[in-house]
Amino acid sequence: ISRIQTVFFLLILLLASCEPDPPGEGRYKEEDYEGKEQVLLRLVCETAPGSDPDKDPRNFIYFYFADSKVKLGEIKECRTIPYDSWEQLGIPESSIAVTGGYWKGEGSYYYAVIDDDKLKVYLKKVRDNEVPGPAREIYVAKAPQEIL
Repeated sequence: ISRIQTVFFLLILLLASCEPDPPGEGRYKEEDYEGKEQVLLRLVCETAPGSDPDKDPRNFIYFYFADSKVKLGEIKECRTIPYDSWEQLGIPESSIAVTGGYWKGEGSYYYAVIDDDKLKVYLKKVRDNEVPGPAREIYVAKAPQEIL
C-alpha cells in the first residue's frame, strides 16, 4: 500500500469517527469554546446488584451533569430511546437526554430539558393500550452557566 493510500484511509477513518451524536443518545455536549471545560449531561442506566435480566431485571437511573450524580429511580428494563419514538411517547423534541424502558405492559421514560436557567428531569409512565399521561417533574437544578 502506498503512503498516499494509507494517509487517505486514515483520513476517511478519522472523518467517520467525528460524526455528531444523533438525537436521543442520552447525552448533550456543550462545545468546548474559549478554553471552557465541556459540560456533559447524561441519563444513565446502571444494572442493580442481583438483577436477573430475564426474570427480574432492575436498573438504577442516574442523572449526571457538571460534577453531580443524582439517583432518580429504579426501573425494570432500560435503554436509550430512539428520537423517532419520542413523539409517540409524548417526550418533548427539546429534550437533551432521554432513557427508559418497557417491561410487562408498562413503560417508564425519563427525559431532561433546559427550562430558563434550570435543568429539569421528568418521568413519564406509559401502560399498554392507554394514552400516555402527563409527565411528572422529579428533579430540578440550576443549569451550569456553560450550557445556557
